Amino acid sequence: MVSMIELIQQIIMSDPFLSNIKGIEISDSGEGMIEIIVPLHENIQRTGGIMHGGAIMTLLDTAGGLSIITLGNLVNQVTINLNTNFIRPVSSGPVKVKSEVVKSGKNISFCNLELRDGKGNVCATASGSWFVFR
Repeated sequence: MVSMIELIQQIIMSDPFLSNIKGIEISDSGEGMIEIIVPLHENIQRTGGIMHGGAIMTLLDTAGGLSIITLGNLVNQVTINLNTNFIRPVSSGPVKVKSEVVKSGKNISFCNLELRDGKGNVCATASGSWFVFR
């Protein structure tokens, strides 16, 4: 029997897109919740040594989808909407992203997300919705 954390790690490692982001680790998980940690490698930074906005949204999107997977009983999920607020630049790592499912229905799940820099500062927040395949 594969644990939920092992399943999520398999998803991260087998995803062709996520394999471009080095060192994604699960630091905490539970039913409807996940926290991931990612080193602030050069490949997710832009000029000036700050994290690229697209990388920030990628990690928020990834954490949202993974937190929904922790609920179990689904085949896959895809993002419908992701509303992001960029609060301050991310210039130190590791980056921590936390997602919590606030509601999960038959076909749609909703999450609140937060991204913090290596100093613990909140740098981005988001809310999103995902279509769930059961």
